[in-house]
Amino acid sequence: MSLILSGDSAYPISAAFHNEYYALYDKPVIVSMKDGRRIAGIFADEFFEDEAIMISLPGEEAPAFLKISDIETMETDDRRKPTGEWICEHK
Repeated sequence: MSLILSGDSAYPISAAFHNEYYALYDKPVIVSMKDGRRIAGIFADEFFEDEAIMISLPGEEAPAFLKISDIETMETDDRRKPTGEWICEHK
């Protein structure tokens, strides 16, 4: 069950992002950044105090930490290869 945060949050940017994208938590996503990059991975965690999220990157040991202010949109990524491998665009 996901938590919907009210406008009274101490972290309004993080709360607004959470309320828009909480349904994508633990799912494959494509994150479109304001600078034009697209990052494919799993929406893994949120850091309200830092106004950032973590995306687990398939095939990479280290995840990506993205500032919410740098994100244009985030959407479900249903483009799996038949082998089950993720298509990565973060390199």
